[in-house]
Amino acid sequence: SEDNEPEEGDPSEWDSEPQIEDVSAYSDTEICELALDYYERKYQYRPQVANVDNADEDWVTVHLYDDVDDHTATSAIYTINRYSLWGTDVINSEDVDLNLKG
Repeated sequence: SEDNEPEEGDPSEWDSEPQIEDVSAYSDTEICELALDYYERKYQYRPQVANVDNADEDWVTVHLYDDVDDHTATSAIYTINRYSLWGTDVINSEDVDLNLKG
């Protein structure tokens, strides 16, 4: 008879938090850095902070902002696919491509 018990390395047990094992996927840290680079190329200004607001296996929402006195000044919020590096500027509803070109 077949043993249907999940083995220790069974992916069905890994869903407690997104652990990105796929080497073709970009990490949260890499996407934050690429988002800052993209913003700087587009606007000739680099925000102080890139923070992940939300993430799963496929998508990352990155908040770019500056700390100003007692509040944050948001520069951009991007929702990015961690495989293609394509996504959306949530504030302006514009397409975003974090791939390094030009």
